[in-house]
Amino acid sequence: MSQVALFFSSFGLIFLGELPDKTLVSSILLARTFSRRLVFFAASAALFLQSAIAATIGSLLSHLPTKIISNLSSVAFIALGLFMIVRAIRGDEEEESTISSIRRRFSGLRPFWLIFVVVFVAEIGDITQVVTLNLVAHYHSALIIGVAGGLGMSAAVFVAMVASKLTDRIEEKYIELVAALILIVLGVVSLIGNLRH
Repeated sequence: MSQVALFFSSFGLIFLGELPDKTLVSSILLARTFSRRLVFFAASAALFLQSAIAATIGSLLSHLPTKIISNLSSVAFIALGLFMIVRAIRGDEEEESTISSIRRRFSGLRPFWLIFVVVFVAEIGDITQVVTLNLVAHYHSALIIGVAGGLGMSAAVFVAMVASKLTDRIEEKYIELVAALILIVLGVVSLIGNLRH
């Protein structure tokens, strides 16, 4: 895969994965209290840091034997896709109370840092973070995937800020199902390719 194709496929995958995410829900909730511009910049800063962390861990994992990493990444993509399908079907509605709890705990912070902390905490161990980690470990391109991941997540926050009415009309489960299917297809194709070699 060329570097340009890798950048855009990583961007698209992470963007789609972030749309139905708890981070996006927290951003929308925060935009009810703070200005959309402030939420966008603070959330983007937190998401770029999370993307950099995931890319760094993925880069460290890429030093393991290629065959092992490739198989693990393929299985992880399939597992994540299946998890997203289950989550989309079941529905997750406990995010609002979690965000409220975090907001109370860090209420003494300045608005920028409050938003930063809320989004950063919401993103820990998130699907898009794991996807970034796996993509870097598989394709050995931390900078391109890290930047694409950060931009993809920021683009999702931008969508939430400027088109909140539109995102309210689209059921989250449909967006999440599309992202899940892409992950499963990537995982299966990669696994088949690994078994042939």
